[in-house]
Amino acid sequence: MTPHRFPLTVYYEDTDMAGVVYYANYLRYIERARSEIVEQMELNQNAMRSKDIVLVVTRVEADYLSSARMGDRLEVVTTHRAASPVRWTFDQEVQRCGEPIFRAHVDAVTMTTGGKPVRLPAELRARGRFLDVGAIPTCNHNRQTGDDHVDRGLVLGVGHHHSKIDLVSALAGRGRAV
Repeated sequence: MTPHRFPLTVYYEDTDMAGVVYYANYLRYIERARSEIVEQMELNQNAMRSKDIVLVVTRVEADYLSSARMGDRLEVVTTHRAASPVRWTFDQEVQRCGEPIFRAHVDAVTMTTGGKPVRLPAELRARGRFLDVGAIPTCNHNRQTGDDHVDRGLVLGVGHHHSKIDLVSALAGRGRAV
């Protein structure tokens, strides 16, 4: 499967007091990429919601590998598949010039708005291959400084950090739509 590619630029609003991307913003970046995938598959989330079906993230496992800074040009690279009749899985990396700085595995399920699992929509199950944006990252990844820095091993000043979040029981039928 060809990975989906979603380019983005780090802005001042994305950074913390140390001048690096605030850790939670990586989750926002991968959320945007998943939303683009859904849109490019021509799945109308508003129409699904009107039929009482929503996509809900139930699990995120994330590894923070390096830091990004204001002006960096990044790319979210995603592979995804329907893992079961109700579950959609995503493996995502945020890359700078082809080098991963953040990795995540995300599970999402289709549910009713009341929290009951339902099958993935037929149009999603029917697609054996998913669409791909085809965006190509640039390696001049810091527009402000022109730096081609590779900042390995420091993430928010705490070194390598691994975070695993299991939201299934916490959701109880609620969650963020993919």
